[in-house]
Order: sequence, then structure tokens, then C-alpha cells
Amino acid sequence: MFNQYSENQSENTRNIAMKFNQGKTVKCDGTDINNSNYSLSIGTYTFIGIENTPNAGEMISASTCE
Repeated sequence: MFNQYSENQSENTRNIAMKFNQGKTVKCDGTDINNSNYSLSIGTYTFIGIENTPNAGEMISASTCE
């Protein structure tokens, strides 16, 4: 059961990253995330607010996204 849950979580995170990389907006913790305001750290699957944007320095885990 645990392995199935873990695989589902990993697949969901990969799908979120793919949408983001395609230029689509994803919703994470009630925040709209797109590549004009955030960058994606692939190693940790964390969105990081880009400098000179209202979200600068903010870090949001991709696991919190829908």
C-alpha cells in the first residue's frame, strides 16, 4: 500500500512540474504558480519566487499543488 501511495505522489509531482514547464499555471496552497513569477528547483520539486516579483524568495513545495 505504501509503495502505491508513494508512486501516486511521485507521479502527481511530475505532472505538476510538466504543466509548469509547459507554461501553464498551477495552483499550490491557494497561490497561482507560473513561470513568470516562479522558477522550479527540479532536485527538490520546489517553486521559488523570482527576484523583482511580488513572490520573490517565496518557496512552495510542488507536493502542495493540485
